Amino acid sequence: MIRFEHVNKTYGSKTIFNDFNVELPKGKFIVLIGPSGCGKTTMLKMINRLIEPDNGAVYVDGKDISKVDSIQLRRSIGYVIQHIGLFPNMTIAQNISVVPKLLKFDKSRCEQIVHELLELVDMPYSEFAHKYPTQLSGGQQQRIGVLRALAASPPIVLMDEPFGALDPMTRMTLQDEVKSLQERLQKTIVFVTHDMDEALALGDIIVFMDSGKIVQMASPEEMLRNPANSMIREFMGKRSDDNESAPQSASDVMQRNVIKVFRNCGLSEAVNKMKHYNIDTLIVVNNDMTYAGTVSIKSIMHAKQTRGIESLIYNEHQVVYVDEDAQSCFDALLSSSESYLVVLNRNNNVAGILTRTSVAKALAQIVWRDDNG
Repeated sequence: MIRFEHVNKTYGSKTIFNDFNVELPKGKFIVLIGPSGCGKTTMLKMINRLIEPDNGAVYVDGKDISKVDSIQLRRSIGYVIQHIGLFPNMTIAQNISVVPKLLKFDKSRCEQIVHELLELVDMPYSEFAHKYPTQLSGGQQQRIGVLRALAASPPIVLMDEPFGALDPMTRMTLQDEVKSLQERLQKTIVFVTHDMDEALALGDIIVFMDSGKIVQMASPEEMLRNPANSMIREFMGKRSDDNESAPQSASDVMQRNVIKVFRNCGLSEAVNKMKHYNIDTLIVVNNDMTYAGTVSIKSIMHAKQTRGIESLIYNEHQVVYVDEDAQSCFDALLSSSESYLVVLNRNNNVAGILTRTSVAKALAQIVWRDDNG
């Protein structure tokens, strides 16, 4: 967990933070967003002491980071910036291994890390490890920047508008990849952006800031349905439920935060997740985060083996895609025997689920707004 406690920061006559307090939960994808000058980048850089508070303290897992050697701290926190900063005279393998080597990892371990990380983003070691940054596209270079930040397996990764300079298609692809990596590796990612579409696509929690204060801290779904003020509504634009237009696609009416497990998940872990979240089914994904199926508590209770859920995966659950027409998706839900439909991105990653409740909430917003004139 990351905690800011009574933090103050000024630059000359300009106050950035005045008695700033917040707790960021562990293992979540946290997006900081707001207008220019709101304090989000200052907040990000305080986590690895690139910027020091004038007063107050920042804690990581209960430890005051001002008491930690700044160099050691930064080696334990991944950091990705927009302009990447790959070393042009180093190969891709050498770039990825920078921090592990500083931490005295041996050569074989560094090589193993490079193999594993390149495989995670579908960049074969034999093809890419010995190339130099100038031989890669912008999107490939940014992937390597992300992998370098993950190389020493830091529990926290900071990202300061890492995709801002990329074209829209490359940006969307990298967003999916980074979100998949975070879900798979369970890192705490703190991500700065100006783009609300990016915040909604990536965040488990969105922290909206203005003038050094947190205006709203909520899940994407909650922020869409109940934006705290007119500034957030403006950032939301046509996505906000306060907008006059009816839902157009499955993404407008789906529930975004769904509970997923990998197909090699054990039975006890699956049952504990169901108990914790008070649900009776889980979404199952493959190692590359693509959709594999679902598993139910009923199938687990009747299982004759106790090793894992893989043989219990039900892969005939009806699916729809985020850009499909909302009305046709709802019709499919009504005619289905299932209580929900799984919503996928076009790369077959899980985007959310479509339930009668999620559709009803979206439509209710329009009905209530119409009733109020």
